[in-house]
Amino acid sequence: MKRFRNLSLSLASGYILMFYSEFFFYGQLNDPGLPLPTASDLVLLYVVYSLMAYILMTLIRRYHVRMLPALLLVGAIYGWMLEGGIVATTYEALPWSLSFTGLAWHMPLDVLIGWYGIQRLLRTATRRRMLFAALWLGLFWGFWAVWTWYDGIQPPNPAGFFGFGLLSVGMLMLAYWVNGRIGLDTFQPTRNGQIFAGVIWLGWYAFNTALGAPMSLWLLPLLLGVSWLALRKHRAAKNTTDALAALAASPRKSTLWMLAAFPLAAAIVYGSLATIGWRIPSSMLVYFIITPLGFGLYGWAVWKSFRMKTTSAS
Repeated sequence: MKRFRNLSLSLASGYILMFYSEFFFYGQLNDPGLPLPTASDLVLLYVVYSLMAYILMTLIRRYHVRMLPALLLVGAIYGWMLEGGIVATTYEALPWSLSFTGLAWHMPLDVLIGWYGIQRLLRTATRRRMLFAALWLGLFWGFWAVWTWYDGIQPPNPAGFFGFGLLSVGMLMLAYWVNGRIGLDTFQPTRNGQIFAGVIWLGWYAFNTALGAPMSLWLLPLLLGVSWLALRKHRAAKNTTDALAALAASPRKSTLWMLAAFPLAAAIVYGSLATIGWRIPSSMLVYFIITPLGFGLYGWAVWKSFRMKTTSAS
């Protein structure tokens, strides 16, 4: 039963991470400049994100992650394991690629907002507050998604973008519901599960990423090592609860339905800009804001975490 719960929660959380990492980023199934993925490509992608979801939740449970600095640290570890371990984008344009997208996108959007923040709101917020959050997400998505126009890539048409938004967000709502139905607090990583996840990730990194990016052999352990040392401070603080326990309750159905405004708001913004014909360099505008923000948030999280020892001693 424990294995079934762990697998189900990993699959549901895997879709949540995949949505914010891939579908939200590209506005369709993959990079608009590439051919559409095959069914096997999507299955492999889903398996990768489900594996990363298991690792993410294991870190949260193992290191008693609940406070904001710790959530940012596990978000950074997730982002670098993904962008520096599964693929090699972390090393493509140093030093800025250290932040974009591992720290600038995956850490705040995938983990802090998409996986934790929205699920927290679904359990505690009023319908009005949840609607407000869904609208803001949609407004940002619609604005961000026009980056392909400026870069000269064939973008999705407004109707196609709206249809993709309805389908992908509908599945996102289902994933949120599954997590609540099973109970994220019931996730209990097993020793064999941790070994299996670690071996799969390390094997992929060693035989794919490391061969193409030798720099990762020293840089990735350095990034993950600093993050791990900072994260250990939270475990030493002996917190009695974690983020999984905070997400124990099921989402309220009336609140969950507020997420339907998410793709609607995105489609309105995207369609309006398409009708007007504005070619906005949204990727550049967002990049220059969130890249330094990613560095700043990570540095703050590390600083706050290492200060915990001084605070405890005093």
